Amino acid sequence: MLIRPKQVQMLENMLTGKINGVERDFIAQLIMGAGKSKVILPLLALLKADGDNVVIVCVPKEQIELQKEFMNNLSGGLFDQQANTLNFDRNTKLTKELVKETLKTIKRVQKSRQYLIVTPETLQTLDLKADELRRSGSHQSKAIIKDLAKIFT
Repeated sequence: MLIRPKQVQMLENMLTGKINGVERDFIAQLIMGAGKSKVILPLLALLKADGDNVVIVCVPKEQIELQKEFMNNLSGGLFDQQANTLNFDRNTKLTKELVKETLKTIKRVQKSRQYLIVTPETLQTLDLKADELRRSGSHQSKAIIKDLAKIFT
């Protein structure tokens, strides 16, 4: 893997939260072919997955399978690191068992220094489902919400 100086600088900025030594929030934009998917994303996933963080890569629904395959080939081949996916949509029945299984997957991903690839729809669905459960007020819903909250902490 060839890493250009601009890519190294971008990674450094993203990892430290600083630009030229000054702490800042920022949005990074690179032109097509500048190594976002093939260099920066795999290295960022590798460096951020330290056993304490859960690295979440969010990609458009249309690209999730292609991105997972690509990331697994690259990260798995070079760094022995695997991509995992979480898939939820509005039709997913959120049961206590499913939430516990999801939490177990996330903990495994975290401890083994892997990463998750999700879609914006999955993140939004989890948020909306938690809202629906909160409003229902049932005892079982409260237990599911408690476990669901662990996913994002």
